[in-house]
Amino acid sequence: MMPEMPNEGKEIGTVAVASGGAAEPVARATAERERRVRHRARHHRVLPARFAGPPIAQNCRRFREAHDDRAGLLACDPERLPQTVVTEVGALVQDQESPGAVCEVHESGLGISKACAATALAFRPRPDYTGRHLEAVMDDAAHDLSRRSLIKGAGLGLGLLAAAAPAAGQPAASGPIWSSEYWAKKGDVSLNLFRKRAGRPQAGEPSRPVLFLVHGSSISARPSFDLAVAGSGTEYSLMNVFGAWGFDVWTLDHEGYGRSARTDGNSDIASGVEDLKAAAEVVARATGRTRLHFYGGSSGALRAGAFAMARPERVDRLILEAFTFTGKGSPTLTKRREGLEYFRTHHRRPRDRDMIRSIFTRDKPGTSDPAVAEALADAELPFGDSIPTGTYLDMTANLPVVDPARVQAPVLLVRGEHDGIATEEDLLDFYRRLPNADRQFVVLAGASHAVALGHTRNQLWHVMRAFLEMPARDSHTS
Repeated sequence: MMPEMPNEGKEIGTVAVASGGAAEPVARATAERERRVRHRARHHRVLPARFAGPPIAQNCRRFREAHDDRAGLLACDPERLPQTVVTEVGALVQDQESPGAVCEVHESGLGISKACAATALAFRPRPDYTGRHLEAVMDDAAHDLSRRSLIKGAGLGLGLLAAAAPAAGQPAASGPIWSSEYWAKKGDVSLNLFRKRAGRPQAGEPSRPVLFLVHGSSISARPSFDLAVAGSGTEYSLMNVFGAWGFDVWTLDHEGYGRSARTDGNSDIASGVEDLKAAAEVVARATGRTRLHFYGGSSGALRAGAFAMARPERVDRLILEAFTFTGKGSPTLTKRREGLEYFRTHHRRPRDRDMIRSIFTRDKPGTSDPAVAEALADAELPFGDSIPTGTYLDMTANLPVVDPARVQAPVLLVRGEHDGIATEEDLLDFYRRLPNADRQFVVLAGASHAVALGHTRNQLWHVMRAFLEMPARDSHTS
């Protein structure tokens, strides 16, 4: 966790600083800013060809020059690095995937020391998840500069490179990604909840939109939605992505999975709905939000859809990804039905590393990085070598379990092009029966069943965010 920053309520040059502690004198800050302007004028140099674009240093320099250094770039102790700098230096570097990132930031003309750059990289939360190059971020910042004069920290001008403002009506996300663990009770069964958002919750702040993530049949919540893949240099945590975008992101280990209690039950779809009922009460108490956005993947989509039928008043917008309706024509479910008798007579089934690998290869190999399957297995297998059979039983013997006519919420239906869990015709049949005209059906080209951890995951994030931030219809009438 980054330390609290000094200089609350003061101004440094033309930039107000919002943090906490004793103020740095305005005169000293102004003098430092002017000294740096003179220094840059004396030592202006042509950038090397290796910064041809979209280069970190060239973009930073253009941004600085375009705004005439109006923020004032102050020398910085790495131990007191503003979070805005941590965020943006990390975003610049990860977006370029540059091995010489520290040197490039140091040589960018922004007046950032190597120690400062190294600290920023060490503490960087995540890259610019929109996948845009810095030019687009700079354009946004330039367009909205006058409304973005507050930066959190000791006055480093790089804070003005903060990513585009959140959607209208959505509170701004600030600070490092914060997380916490919660527990819900379903009768005698203890259920583990996990929460992530940008910045620790503060008393009196506006509530943020809540996105609740529902896991599938074979992997528990945190490996599904908060996975780190060592050495990949890229983001896989859906929780981090949407937390940085201003959402309050929650997830749950269903009964018999992960950190939740292991029982004699088979954790079928009906049990999952009861889990979500208990979890929704905990979320409501913690956030003040009684209506939540829900995302479910695979059998998690069945759980989320069934919950939307049972508790329509709790569901704001609903995302069903890798969903199946009747199962008709599904090659995956046809193969899975070979184990139907086992699912009927056993409450748990084996789950090993090879089974986890098969999630990524059964539809179309090459739609994900093989390192992801290994990281997922490393994260999941400590919870044991078996998982409940209930969702497999429901998907092979009891479909449909979600009646589209009873789903009142707006729905986004997402299918990977190569996903064998459902045919496009089956999903379109479900889509046509939804009563709410606020609905979308998206096919992600090149994706398989494991969309959320595949090569097209950023496209999934994009369509999810667009759906969740859909502006209200203009109610003006002439």
